[in-house]
Amino acid sequence: MKKHLTMAVLAVFASGCATVGSVKALEKRVNDMEKKVAKVEGTAEAFDEKVDNVNSRLRSLEQAYDVVIEEINKIREARGEKPLRAPK
Repeated sequence: MKKHLTMAVLAVFASGCATVGSVKALEKRVNDMEKKVAKVEGTAEAFDEKVDNVNSRLRSLEQAYDVVIEEINKIREARGEKPLRAPK
């Protein structure tokens, strides 16, 4: 992306439509924007990791829940009661 932008800026500058100051200002804006994009990408990656962590913990909790329900159902069946729900 930077290569294309540099070429475009040079083309505009060479044609006489831009001043040195405006090219430098544009370059600064592009650099600032690239920094912001990099920061957002880093934040998105961190968010994805947190989501993966939560999903993993949820799966573990669901498995533990199924074990508890299975044990409760064994006790209920021994008493002659209906099970709470069928385990997955």
